Amino acid sequence: ADNEKKVNLFNRANRLRMECEFSKAESLYEQICTEFPDEAEAYWGLCLCRYGIEYVDDPKTGKKVPTCHRSSFESIFDCEDYQNALDKCDVVAREVYKEQATEIDRLNREIQKIARNEQPYDVFICYKETDSNKERTKDSVRAQEVYNALTKEGYKVFFSRITLEDKLGQEYEPYIFSALNTAKVMLVIGSSYENFEAVWVKNEWTRFLDLMTKDNSKKLYPCYFDIDPYDLPGEFRMLQGQSMDKIGFEQDLVRNIQKIIPLKKQEAFPQGMAMYGNMAFDNLDRAGKNAEKLIELGNISAAREAYTEITKLHPESYLGWWGLIRTATNDFKTFNAEEDEKIKEWYGYVCKTATEDEMAQIKGKYIDYLHIVAQSDMQAMSDNYREYIEIAHNLQDQTEKNKQEELRKQKNFNSSYEANRSDQVAQLQSCSSDILLVRSKRTKSTVFAVLIVLTVITVILLTMVVSSIKARG
Repeated sequence: ADNEKKVNLFNRANRLRMECEFSKAESLYEQICTEFPDEAEAYWGLCLCRYGIEYVDDPKTGKKVPTCHRSSFESIFDCEDYQNALDKCDVVAREVYKEQATEIDRLNREIQKIARNEQPYDVFICYKETDSNKERTKDSVRAQEVYNALTKEGYKVFFSRITLEDKLGQEYEPYIFSALNTAKVMLVIGSSYENFEAVWVKNEWTRFLDLMTKDNSKKLYPCYFDIDPYDLPGEFRMLQGQSMDKIGFEQDLVRNIQKIIPLKKQEAFPQGMAMYGNMAFDNLDRAGKNAEKLIELGNISAAREAYTEITKLHPESYLGWWGLIRTATNDFKTFNAEEDEKIKEWYGYVCKTATEDEMAQIKGKYIDYLHIVAQSDMQAMSDNYREYIEIAHNLQDQTEKNKQEELRKQKNFNSSYEANRSDQVAQLQSCSSDILLVRSKRTKSTVFAVLIVLTVITVILLTMVVSSIKARG
């Protein structure tokens, strides 16, 4: 039963994703991850939804290639779902995921590169342009009326019918991505639940809702007509809706927007500056040229501050990270051992954010720097080798001295031992002589005593013999 449920969930999620219903598909993939946490394919499906990946036929090769409809400042390589997919898949799937992720990351960086050169927007108008018959919708007509009113007030408005009309034959995502991130207000205009839920309409307003969770200064207003407000998508129920059927709708809308984006505040940003989230930044190329000039002037510390600022405002650009490497190495002239780990980290960011053409231009510089690092390592090894040789020679000299000292001590010991041994032998010989002398004297005394005893016995015997003879006679 569980296996059947899993298969059904995957089928529904994959179908919705292939129909570009990324938000709905994402919910199903999340359900699969919750109930079947070891399913790598579900985590990979989440990655595809987060970046709005649609696979289309390449007319040149006939192969399926990815296109990105939901670009993000976050690299797919840093995505937790991508890491989970790699951890839980088999070897074959891992190689496929890595290959696809590399292509998705390239697409994402290309989109951001184009988006960086776009002017910031104040308002993003989201609506359905054509119906099922490819005819213009009444939503589009009403949306253009709002567009005209806001531009007349001086606001820069993203309205796809006009904003993208000169982008025919190009990918729209870079311009949509830039507008979604820079606009402070989104107006979602619709006359039916189906139009609000249309694939590309929902793709835009769900992405803006996600941005609102990270930047509370962004506001979304559902603007509806010919529809009951209770029929709006559930995500809009907590938002302040605007009925376009009311008299004075446009005046009320403009006044609300002015509270969020006062025109005088808007004018405080000079031309060429953009707002991403809650950050304002100058034209990236200009900032990069200013930092480059500081390096040329030899003001490395100021250049480092400039590049650091670029990394904060443009983390998706390689220029800031590459500039930090240049300043840390004195423009690749010296090896910086103290920041070697940081330099490696920054170069990792460069590899993730630079395009293939940009990498081709800068890779040679980094390779030259690696040669400097290698030379420094070789010099350090040479210095260490000389130090080791000196220590070895000192140890050898000390060992020789210790050996000579041991020989001297051994020689002295032997001499002393021989002298002591000679004395001991002499003493032993003297003692032996005395013992022999004593023994000789004792022997002589014993013999003399025996002779005396024998003499006495002889005398006694003779006396007894004489006495016996006399008695007989």
